[in-house]
Formats: sequence, C-alpha cells, structure tokens
Amino acid sequence: NGGKPFSSPPTTFLLPTPLEISLSLFKTEKSFGAAQKNIFPLQPTLKLIFWPLFVPTYPSKEVNPLSRQILNVVWASFLKKRAEYRRYWFDFTVGLIIKFVFFLGTLYASPIQTGKEATVKLFGFSLWYLSAHLISKLGNTVIEEAYLGTAEQVLSTKTAPWKILIGVVIAEITLSSMWVTLFFICAALMIGFSEILSGIASMITEIVVFGGVSLIGMTGIGVFILGLSLRLKQVGAVTEVLLYYLLIFSGFFLSSNALPTAFHILNCFSPLSWAVQGVNEGWPVFFPALGISLFWLAMGSFVLKQQWHWAKKNGKIGSYV
Repeated sequence: NGGKPFSSPPTTFLLPTPLEISLSLFKTEKSFGAAQKNIFPLQPTLKLIFWPLFVPTYPSKEVNPLSRQILNVVWASFLKKRAEYRRYWFDFTVGLIIKFVFFLGTLYASPIQTGKEATVKLFGFSLWYLSAHLISKLGNTVIEEAYLGTAEQVLSTKTAPWKILIGVVIAEITLSSMWVTLFFICAALMIGFSEILSGIASMITEIVVFGGVSLIGMTGIGVFILGLSLRLKQVGAVTEVLLYYLLIFSGFFLSSNALPTAFHILNCFSPLSWAVQGVNEGWPVFFPALGISLFWLAMGSFVLKQQWHWAKKNGKIGSYV
C-alpha cells in the first residue's frame, strides 16, 4: 500500500434505484422512530432532479411564534424594570412625586365645575403620563444599551429588532398604566368617586377611542425620536422640552381658549391635543385625530428606517457618542 496505513482498495459505487431509496428510508424511519426525530430534527428528503440524480432537501427550521417572541421581550422588560426600581428606588420616588405635583396642578389650575371636566383633566394627564414614559423609553433605549455595552448582544438574538420594539412599547404602556391607576384613585379621593365615575360613564367610548388613536401617534413620535437618537445620540433635552410643552399646552392643564394662535397651530400636530379635543367635542374631530396619528407613525417609521441603515453602515449602533 505504499506506506499509507489508511489507504483502501478502490470501490465501485452504484446509484440506488428509486425503489431501493424508498425502502431504505422506510426501514430507517421504522427502526429509529421518535428517537430519530429527537436526534436529527431536520431529516432530509430526496428530491428528483433528473434521472437518476437525487439531492437532499431539508425542511425549514421551526421558529417561535410571533406572539411568543414579543412576550419574551415584554417579560425581559419587566425584569429589567424591577431591577431598576430596586437599584434606583429613591430617584424613581422623587420622579413620581414631581409627576404628582403636576397632577395636582392639572386638577386645580382652573376650577372644576362638573365631573366631566374632572374626567377630561384626568384623561389628559393620564394620557400624557403614558406618552411621556413611552417617548422617553424609546428615545433613550439606544443610548442606554450603548452605555451598558449590550446593544450588540440584544441585536444578535433571534428576535427581530421590530419585535423588540413592539415588546418594549407594550411593556412600557403596561407598567405606566399601573401608576395611572394610582392617579385615578387619588383624583377620586379628592374630587369624589361618584363625580369621577359619572364623568367616565358619560364619555367612556370617546375615552377609549381617542386615547387609543392618540397613543398610536405618540408611539410614532417616540419612534421618530428613536431614529434621531441613532445619529444625534443626545436627544434627551429635546425630549424633555417636547414633553413639558405637551403637558402645559395640550388643552387639559390650561384651557385651550386661553392659548395664543401660535400654540393652536402647533397643537394641530399634537396627537395628545387632538385626543383632548375629541373627548370635549366628540366625533367630528375623529378623522383629523386619526390622520395626525398615522402621519407621525409613518414619519417615525421612515426616519427610523433611514437612520438604522445609516448607523449599520457607519458602525454607530453600539456607540453612545
């Protein structure tokens, strides 16, 4: 063998017939059974190209359902938020007290005459509170992950970035809703449960519809700021200015009748302002409110897509400067 211990004499290979292939596969399946499926999850099947050539084809990999992946993101966000509460409980408490001061200012900035007026103020502040936390979370997500050095780890998971985004939005709205319940209880104790409940009952449909439409638009604004953060990075100051403007001049803290013309023009682009108008005026403002919300959602998606491609091309996704 010429000193080659692992050499072997030449062997002649004959292509099996289709019947032999079928019998072989059948016997293999019978002998291995369920154990084969566990050991070899992707079993090849033979596909006829032309006689007598067969090639193996593999079934597509099994992936997690969409809802399960998003729920995993939501649960991870809950765990992260719990850790933040435990580590920074004092900062969070101070922030909650500041929000409560704004809440008192909303209730008593102008005299409340009826339960409906109190409900509009409570609705406007609650919607602002949800929107503020949502916009802040979306605007700071990239910066936070970059500071922690976990941006690449998050993006290397099997969950697509847009699923992560949806999970973050759901988690933030859910967590903020719990604190909105606390504000509702405080308002009911100060004004009266009967007044608040009668006001809610008289406009429950408007509250649900216009609140949902407004959240779509505010999510679009948050996505818009998220896109800007990929390039500008430091967008926190701009976010704060926007949120405090929405708090004061959206029509529930100060009456819209007391605002100058310039603020009315700016409020035409505010989903929150349209929601307050919808609760006050009813269904005639539904389509303008929906149009503004869809505009911001489309604009935010466009900006995020453009800046995402720019950040990937320039290697800026994991950078915080």
